[in-house]
Amino acid sequence: MCPKKDTSNSNLAPLDATSTLMFDNEYYRNVLNNTGLLESDQALIGDRRTAPMVYYYSNNQLSFYNDFAASMMKLSNVGVLTGIKGKIRKKCGSVN
Repeated sequence: MCPKKDTSNSNLAPLDATSTLMFDNEYYRNVLNNTGLLESDQALIGDRRTAPMVYYYSNNQLSFYNDFAASMMKLSNVGVLTGIKGKIRKKCGSVN
C-alpha cells in the first residue's frame, strides 16, 4: 500500500560525504578509500574494466571536469520523446 504522503525524498544521503557542496573528483577518492556510498560505487574498483578510470579520475580533477562536460554534451544530444511519444512523470520515482 502506498503511503498517503510522498516521503521518498526525505531520506537523502550525499554520494560524496566529504565535499557535499563542491563539484569535484572526491567521489573517486572515496571509492578508493572504500567509503563509496553505494555497493555499485565500490564495485567500480573491483572490476578490471572500470578500476583504471577510478584511479585516473581520483588523481586528475581537470580530466574529470573535461570528461564530465563532454559526457553531458553527448547526453544532451539524446533524442527526447515529445508529444504523444513522450511521457512526463508526475513523480520521478514511479511510472504514471
